[in-house]
Amino acid sequence: MFTGLIEEIGVITKRTASTGGLRLEVEAHKVTDDLKVGHSVSVNGVCQTIEKVSESHFSFFSIPETIARTNLGSLTLGDKVNLERPVKLGESLGGHLVSGHVDCVGRIVKRKEMEAHTLLEVSYPTEFDRYVVPKGSIALEGISLTVVEASSGRFSVAIIPHTLKNTNLRAKKTGDEVNLEFDQIAKYIEKQSRADSGRAKLTRDSLERAGWL
Repeated sequence: MFTGLIEEIGVITKRTASTGGLRLEVEAHKVTDDLKVGHSVSVNGVCQTIEKVSESHFSFFSIPETIARTNLGSLTLGDKVNLERPVKLGESLGGHLVSGHVDCVGRIVKRKEMEAHTLLEVSYPTEFDRYVVPKGSIALEGISLTVVEASSGRFSVAIIPHTLKNTNLRAKKTGDEVNLEFDQIAKYIEKQSRADSGRAKLTRDSLERAGWL
């Protein structure tokens, strides 16, 4: 589980594709402090398992399902990626609960430099509309952000200077793909609501008929 607070920007240093998936090597200097083989790390919001690790590099293998659902497959040498280690029990949850299981890939359709922030407008498949609401949480490239405005298939987020400086969003431009993970709480509420829709509603009449009143 992650928080969406990026710790470091890594750089892709090696890329090996095969029919079974894609192996990527990343140069990093902070998150490697306590990483071990088998540990998880968030790469652009995608939870991946470490295969090899040294003081300055780590590598992981992405299966076809991950490549199809995220933008990891389009990464090339020199590309910058957002990195975050899993949150530990007892640590402050500064962002929101992020699983690292990306729902879909969105696309930046507008980037506007404002006086105090940068506004990004992102498009995404309309099947996910039910999870996007103004002032709701969303993870974009693994970054915990708040939705400013939302309409069918589109939402906007405001990026403060600190986030722009310390994530790969500083290099993102119109047309670029971004990984999206929608709020887990919204998904659980939706599932519970669907389950409840098939049950008898609890009303005064139903309680009287059951003999409780």
